[in-house]
Amino acid sequence: TYFPDEPDDDSVDGFLDAEFVDVTPRRRIGVVGAFSHQAVVRSELPGGDEGGGDLGEPVDGDSGRFVEHNTRNYGRIAPFVRYDVTQRQWIQAEAHYLHADFEKQLENAQQDFSETAISAGWGFRYSERSSVSLRTVASRYETTFDTDAYGAFVQWDTNFSETSRFYVRAGAQQTEPENGERD
Repeated sequence: TYFPDEPDDDSVDGFLDAEFVDVTPRRRIGVVGAFSHQAVVRSELPGGDEGGGDLGEPVDGDSGRFVEHNTRNYGRIAPFVRYDVTQRQWIQAEAHYLHADFEKQLENAQQDFSETAISAGWGFRYSERSSVSLRTVASRYETTFDTDAYGAFVQWDTNFSETSRFYVRAGAQQTEPENGERD
């Protein structure tokens, strides 16, 4: 990023995204990964409590000012597999791990964190264009506090054409922060 009048705000950021996928007639297996080394800032922006502004007519505010410069290293890896048990039924599993490290820890703004999640599901194709699937999910988020979550959802999909898809998803998730409260 280049700022002509602010050389202290200039940065050279590195990004790497990769994907490996192996597809056969009955299975799809792969892994997606991402890494970045990025200059980030903490900004002081106007709050949403300023008066005025109606739908489609927002109040123009200050664009904010940089309060703190920081550097973030971020990585994510996500393996997945789907296997067609029959022409109508499939099973699938996915997982991901992500981790972010900040050079400086800024309380309530930029702090190291990581997340681990896994999901498993079953699907049934009841017509050429429509299917229903069930999936369970479990995850753990770690920062200055830890949070565990688990849940499940059901999803109905339909393809109207090769380029038009519609789905409806309903589910629930239980979240348990380390302080014992539940959401």
